[in-house]
Amino acid sequence: MDLGSMTDMRKFNPHLNQIYYEMNPKNKDEYRSVRIHINPFTNHPQAQRSNWIYGTPPDNLKALPPLLNSRINRMPTQMPF
Repeated sequence: MDLGSMTDMRKFNPHLNQIYYEMNPKNKDEYRSVRIHINPFTNHPQAQRSNWIYGTPPDNLKALPPLLNSRINRMPTQMPF
């Protein structure tokens, strides 16, 4: 399936190039940022995660939705090979 340009990709998946935060389950005083991007080889969303940061997340970041987190941690079911 050819999705075309990046604008078409964002219409298809509004989470692309969005930055979220994720709280550390072992230390509630730490968080990290998570950027969602598309893997060009599998056409599957992936996460780029930062290191844990001590503090509170900025107000402009949203929490990473649990369903999105489970989706980006899965392997794609169909490989294009």
